[in-house]
Amino acid sequence: MSSNTTKTQSRSRATIATTVVVFLLILAGLVWMAREPVELTRIRNSLLVESAGDSRVAWSGPEAPADFLMEHSPPPKEFQNVIREVLDGGRSENGAFEDALSIARHLATGLGGRGGAIQSTTVDAYTQILEHRRGYCADFTQVFNGLAISSGIPVREWGMSFGGFNGTGHAFNEVYDAEREKWIFIDSHKSFYVRDVMNGQPLSAMEFRERLLAVDGDTTFQIEYIDPEHFGFRSLDKALAFYHRGQDQFFLWYGNNVFSYDNHPIVKFFGFVSRPLEQLSAIAIGIHPRIRIIESDSNIGLIRELHNTRRLFLSGAVTLVLLGLILGWQVHNYRGARKRGRTSV
Repeated sequence: MSSNTTKTQSRSRATIATTVVVFLLILAGLVWMAREPVELTRIRNSLLVESAGDSRVAWSGPEAPADFLMEHSPPPKEFQNVIREVLDGGRSENGAFEDALSIARHLATGLGGRGGAIQSTTVDAYTQILEHRRGYCADFTQVFNGLAISSGIPVREWGMSFGGFNGTGHAFNEVYDAEREKWIFIDSHKSFYVRDVMNGQPLSAMEFRERLLAVDGDTTFQIEYIDPEHFGFRSLDKALAFYHRGQDQFFLWYGNNVFSYDNHPIVKFFGFVSRPLEQLSAIAIGIHPRIRIIESDSNIGLIRELHNTRRLFLSGAVTLVLLGLILGWQVHNYRGARKRGRTSV
């Protein structure tokens, strides 16, 4: 083998080593970004965020916008059976809000346990909640979505964050009541809703948030228990303090397609591997609901940080893929050169 060939191979090895080092450094950076579950959730939210003005986040009528990921798949038999049992054979004559309260009371029987997050399919989450008393707020909103859809009640899901739209926060629902011609806030995980103290009407999530922002001593609303035994706070003051923490970080999940999400073959495949890969695959194929944040002067910096997180993560991920391709090409050429060198000898 000639000295020139040896030098060429030595340079090739050095180039490969440099590419490997850069690849590992970028990989380490991405791993560091996702070092904790809350940061991993922040990355997910950064890939989903669609900020908008307050009045454009949520629509006022029962019909969802065309870009809202509406569930159109038939509900599973398990949920059809539950609705027949909970609502005495189907939708009652009491109205959507009262039926939604019945659903929330049914789920309340699964409150009070010590289990953690479920993060599974909607049917499995229902089983875990009712039979094993497990589940966090997002598990309850997921199942509540499914049960409301199964009963024909228009439903959507909200979230609020305590830490710049990361994994710390809370989730709750709204249902549309045709008789009242409005959306109504329901927190099935904490087992309460809120009423206006003057007219007694239940409030929507946006109305509740506006009252939280405007509260100055004497509140203009009151908390109503759904299931008093399972009210999620030690006191009414604790409940208000909890919601005050997230009042400026409200966002709407722009879809209620819980069954379509669960049944998508790609989502199901990656779900067997890991939850983050499942969610990333759902984002990539467009079946994961996006989030629309209610913008304000005080949270615009947090939203900007979320967009920066997305740019940083995507640039790192794209660079990693490109470096992987380059590394493969370099190794292929190096092996080919070595093979040709041995043949010439």
